[in-house]
Amino acid sequence: MGFFGKLFGKSKKDANANAKEESNIADKADDLLEEIIDKAKEVGEELLEKGKEIAEDAKVIGKEIADNAGDIASDITDKAKEVSGELLEKGKEVADKALEKGKELVDNAPDMAKDFVEKAKDVGEDLVEKGKVLASDAVKLSEDAVNKAKEALNNKKEEEEE
Repeated sequence: MGFFGKLFGKSKKDANANAKEESNIADKADDLLEEIIDKAKEVGEELLEKGKEIAEDAKVIGKEIADNAGDIASDITDKAKEVSGELLEKGKEVADKALEKGKELVDNAPDMAKDFVEKAKDVGEDLVEKGKVLASDAVKLSEDAVNKAKEALNNKKEEEEE
């Protein structure tokens, strides 16, 4: 334990542990951002699969056009509307989720900062309190040492007088 550890009852290791605990707030923000990115990737993969389905549907529709040149144009229009509506809905869901996560991050930032300040304040108050206790104990030890020295001196004088 170093000088300040002895002085305040904490080692560098304890101080580092407190600093690490306080840095977890930033880690939580990173985790939320990572979660948003993962969700965006997941939705992107879903959109890719949907695109593949659309391509497959387009093949089927193309064959129908070749086979049945009649009402296919209206079928294509209906299918395109349906697919574009689905894509638009998926895109809106992704945007809404990303916005929600972003708002959550922004909303939590003041609380995280406040928690950090509170923890720093608590540590500071703890250090001051321990400093007071240490000073008080030092005064008591000094008084005890002076009293024991006086007592030893008096005992020695009494022995010499005898």
